Amino acid sequence: MPKRSRCPVLVGFAAVQQRSDDPREAGEPLSLMGDALERAAEDAGARALLARADSIRIPRGFWDYSDPGRALAERFGSGPARTCVAEIGVLQTTLLGGAARDIAEGRADVVLVAGAEARHRAQRARQLGVEAPLTRLAPAPPNEVLRPHAEIISPLEMKVGLHTPVSQYALIENALRFADRQPLDAHRDAVAALQARASAVAAQTTMR
Repeated sequence: MPKRSRCPVLVGFAAVQQRSDDPREAGEPLSLMGDALERAAEDAGARALLARADSIRIPRGFWDYSDPGRALAERFGSGPARTCVAEIGVLQTTLLGGAARDIAEGRADVVLVAGAEARHRAQRARQLGVEAPLTRLAPAPPNEVLRPHAEIISPLEMKVGLHTPVSQYALIENALRFADRQPLDAHRDAVAALQARASAVAAQTTMR
């Protein structure tokens, strides 16, 4: 077993948001992941750590990259890094928990976790009839693929139309409201207040 030891842990966080109605000027998901990781390294004050990554872990998005982590490793010069893709249905926090565990137990020193989407870019490309291609990567699989243990949506959920998070979260909220014996108006106001606080925090965050 790796030897455990007490040591400082450095964490960097960043988010990248693009606003462009011209899909030819917008970045694809792979470039957004790289930009976010660079910002996260700057946030941690340790940009040089990108080249020392032992592992790069990516949650699957609406893109068809075979191994985005490998492309990011090449971008940062961390060629030997092990790569991982978590398929849809695996909690994204699983990647963060696994990274923390591997560092704590001595299996890794630097772990990069990133994800990105560019759905608006693809939608605008279709609307304008222009190309907004994704980088074509070599068809090699990542070192590790995480998959859910079972189907993430049951046949019954599909039958009654609960196949999107919007519907699922609304049902959960209503169940919580009922369990708390909370009137509809009071629940509506409580949810609105919660989201207002979240929006206030988001408004103070500088993103591109």
